[in-house]
Amino acid sequence: MTVGEGIFWGAIVLALVGLYATTKDRWKWKRIAKWGVGAPVVLLALIGAGMWAYKTYEDRAQPQTSFGGVALASTQNDVRFAKGEPSKVFESGLWVYYAGSGIAKLEAAGYAVRFKDGKVRYVAYMSTPDQIVTPDVLGFSIGAPYAQVVDKLGPPDHVSTSADGLQRLASFSKLNTFYTFERAEVRELGIYDPATGPMEFGKAASAPESAPPQSAASKPKDRWEDAPEVKPILDHCAPGLSKAERMKRLAQHGTVRETGTGAFEAGGRTVTFGYDGGLLYCH
Repeated sequence: MTVGEGIFWGAIVLALVGLYATTKDRWKWKRIAKWGVGAPVVLLALIGAGMWAYKTYEDRAQPQTSFGGVALASTQNDVRFAKGEPSKVFESGLWVYYAGSGIAKLEAAGYAVRFKDGKVRYVAYMSTPDQIVTPDVLGFSIGAPYAQVVDKLGPPDHVSTSADGLQRLASFSKLNTFYTFERAEVRELGIYDPATGPMEFGKAASAPESAPPQSAASKPKDRWEDAPEVKPILDHCAPGLSKAERMKRLAQHGTVRETGTGAFEAGGRTVTFGYDGGLLYCH
């Protein structure tokens, strides 16, 4: 503070003291202090609360519709236009785009795009422990703890467990997202179309007993073949089904919740039964 500024602020303080001394018997200084100090403090508190509420609203988890430059429900031509020709195409219809390019290309990491009925069913990012920087979905990337994901997103609507029990594939239908966990950490992640059903681990076909043993020189299984499969969705509104079977099929779309007497909902699908267990309504 300069000498001039000190003189200025000193004069302001002396003027206020003088004003109070000459008017303390006539002016209501308590009311002046209340409105002069209290009102600004309350206003600042309201502004701070509003800013916190806005930031919380903006940071909330929202449904994801695209990942890695690929949008859900895109056609194969749309994906080619967005990402070019895939690095590898499997007979099952899975398209793979390796991470990186040139000498930095990683054939064990990248995006897996699976189609159903000619449109994108899901987009997944599969990686290896060697890759340090990976894309994220809703703020979570490879290595994120299971507890943090569930704390922010809530419990998953559907969980598929691998055959060996070491991995869990969690689907969050309201957010169009899924994560594969191993050792309680994210190992793979992506987005999917809930209308095509929850995510499921691929199921390897059993080899016939007469098949010869695989030799050491045989080509090892490509890791991309472990990408999640497209689970066939059975119609829960089909005629002639028992109540138990109809409920089982409804569960394909997510966690079943009872919304009323005899009424159940899962993933936007609903079914209502009468008192005798007969079907009244199905959507």
